[in-house]
Amino acid sequence: MREGLASDIDGTLCFPDLKKMDLEAIQEFQKEGYLFGLCSGRSQRGVLDLFPKNISPDFYIAATGSIIYNKNKEIIYEKTIDFKTVEKLYQSYKNQSIIVFVTDSDYIYKTDFEGFEDFDREEVKVTKDLNEIKNHKFYGVSLVLESEEIASQLCQELNKLFQGIKGFQNRDSIDIVHIECSKGKAILKIKELFHIEKISAIGDSFNDISMLKAADQSFTFHNALIEADIRVDSVANAIHTIMKK
Repeated sequence: MREGLASDIDGTLCFPDLKKMDLEAIQEFQKEGYLFGLCSGRSQRGVLDLFPKNISPDFYIAATGSIIYNKNKEIIYEKTIDFKTVEKLYQSYKNQSIIVFVTDSDYIYKTDFEGFEDFDREEVKVTKDLNEIKNHKFYGVSLVLESEEIASQLCQELNKLFQGIKGFQNRDSIDIVHIECSKGKAILKIKELFHIEKISAIGDSFNDISMLKAADQSFTFHNALIEADIRVDSVANAIHTIMKK
């Protein structure tokens, strides 16, 4: 039976760095014929270029399920948000948060909102006019807020107000994608595309819930606030559990 594992990145596989024991377990896992992939809310660049020398995933899921790549980093599935919806999100929340736009560009674009320095990275560009980037494909929009409480409140609000999109809380931010996208739907798509009979998933936060529910077997950590079939100490622990069965 062909089996696979989809792993969240931040807080699951990276803390912020990859643990040696997890790396060795992933390498052993793939050597034994299992498929291993990444499933993240990150942009495509933040997923595809994360482990250039250490890990060679069999698949990559980026932007909360909006884009799926094969091991050769070729797009095999994608869903975008229309520009009118992006504009409406911008007008609604530009005074409350940093707004990050995940597009088909090599760069991530964000609004110029003071108070947050986490996005001051080389691959991030500030845009003050959406028309500058309107010709790109929009895979996702993220709102970066001041607290988890505000993120929770706004996530519920926008999911009631907007049609055609879905917001997923990720700690103090909200990842917004096409209504047909989620981490859960993405791993089901992986099962279909790669002819996997059983797929497991591991994650640690609220935006991983759909993935854990969709998986045939789910893992999270002992201190996580979300539910899963099995609680473990590490990705390596989850991998060894899968391989024993």
